[in-house]
Amino acid sequence: MGRGFTQYSYIDDELPDEWPIHSAHLDYILDDGTRLNVNQADYYCPNCNHFVVGERIETVSALEQEINDIENAPQSRRRMLAEVIGNTPQQIAELHIRIRWRKNRKAPPKCLQCGCTQILPIPDYDEFNHPQTGQPMKRSGRGFATTTEWHATYTPEGDQIESS
Repeated sequence: MGRGFTQYSYIDDELPDEWPIHSAHLDYILDDGTRLNVNQADYYCPNCNHFVVGERIETVSALEQEINDIENAPQSRRRMLAEVIGNTPQQIAELHIRIRWRKNRKAPPKCLQCGCTQILPIPDYDEFNHPQTGQPMKRSGRGFATTTEWHATYTPEGDQIESS
């Protein structure tokens, strides 16, 4: 099965590209045993010294807006996505679970490899400066790669329980 990736390249340097690779098999295990998929974003991790996949933790108001868009805004991107995915009531129920989790979450986003909380977000621009070194970079590709699946579970605070 493919895993989503983003490729980042250094513009003025021959350094190797950075390739954060996401996984659809990362879950929080909530206190009641419920599994909740870990939303992911690209970061620079000073501990790993690479671009990595880290937790994307939305605000409660952003999650509530997603529910509102699904229920009340037929032309919204979120509503259209919900209809493509299907089972809209289940998606709304999952958003309510995510809101409950988010209201209790205390820790900042973490690197999903090492657990570091000092991760720096990668700007959502085609060209940007490296968050640590300031070197000019560009987003040079996105897609899916055929690679080993990554399965992992995390506590509600983002601490890794197991990984394979």
